Amino acid sequence: MKFNWIFSHCDRFRIKKMASVLNVSTSGYYAFLNRPRSNRTYENNEFSLKIRRIFYRSRKTYGSPRIHAELKEQGMRIGHGRVERIMRKDQISPQKPCIFRVRTTISDPTLKYFNNHLNQSFAPDRIGEVYVSDITYIRIKGGFAYLSTVMDLGNREIIGWDLSESLESRSVANSLERALKKRPIGGASIFHSDRGIQYISAEVRKIIQDNKIQQSMSRRGNCYDNAVQESFYGTLKRECIRQIPELKTFKEMRQILFDYIEVFYNRKRRHSALDFQSPRNYIRIAA
Repeated sequence: MKFNWIFSHCDRFRIKKMASVLNVSTSGYYAFLNRPRSNRTYENNEFSLKIRRIFYRSRKTYGSPRIHAELKEQGMRIGHGRVERIMRKDQISPQKPCIFRVRTTISDPTLKYFNNHLNQSFAPDRIGEVYVSDITYIRIKGGFAYLSTVMDLGNREIIGWDLSESLESRSVANSLERALKKRPIGGASIFHSDRGIQYISAEVRKIIQDNKIQQSMSRRGNCYDNAVQESFYGTLKRECIRQIPELKTFKEMRQILFDYIEVFYNRKRRHSALDFQSPRNYIRIAA
């Protein structure tokens, strides 16, 4: 068992160091390597190394479905159940989802809100047909920062985002302008959000009207109407924010978010709703 563990981790740690920690000899380990083994045992050891590499390249975020998809793309013939068993034996497990109950939606009952035209239809016919948006808070040194994002439901890509030190509507306007500059929205399109007062501000409404977009809002108190965007924030906090060992400054946090959103999430992270493709890879396949 100890020798198998050393073999599974030899790409990350020195063999001599691991042998010392586990109180086994290096000569015993090399004798173990030279011992005749069944083809199944040999394959499992090889798969264990590949699974571990994929897991660490994914920033310790991938579970067995995404790792299985990655192995298949590499041409490996292995079943999902076998991947699960190897991961369980090697104690490879991503962090479990957490429930977030944070109030960033500030509404005003005296104002006029828009009807829900999305109606939880989270699978549009094409890319650039439905954009969803929301705001979440992130703890930083000295207080909080507020992240506003715009997602294209067609490929689940974050196409616009802005980090602000306040909940003012300018941050939502910035993220929407960046989204429209990156991917102008098509005709008969929807921009959906919760009922935050930022989304009915004059500057945000002007951007929506100028681009001839139909505005849609969640029903009062119903977070499921914007479930995909809410889910992204849960993923972001689990895979990125909660991995940070100490509070960062506003500038440092903006760089961390750029790396996670633009480098990892949009380009590399496999999405179950996209047949385990990344958002950017999915749009290339769809084209």
